[in-house]
Amino acid sequence: MQDPTSRYDLTSTENLLQQKISDQSDKLGTLIRELHTSIKEQGKSIDKISSRLNELSNEIAEKTALNIRRDHDKAKQQRADTLWPILSGMMTGLIILLSTLIILS
Repeated sequence: MQDPTSRYDLTSTENLLQQKISDQSDKLGTLIRELHTSIKEQGKSIDKISSRLNELSNEIAEKTALNIRRDHDKAKQQRADTLWPILSGMMTGLIILLSTLIILS
């Protein structure tokens, strides 16, 4: 037969341990919920940053394309500006040459 005092002590210890386990479980649950909330908020922040980076990337791509087009047009105009005086001189020379040939014939 067991001593009633030791039986009481065992029951009390068991109840105390169960209460501590329950308290620790509640604390753990709270911490997990807080962590989950924090992770969701960080995910939203990452999404916003990612979206903004995409916008900036698109803006840069558009500006780069415009700059390339502008540079291309500028180079094209420079070639035309260089070519027209040469062609004009050649045409003038050809006209003089043809006029001279007509006069001499």
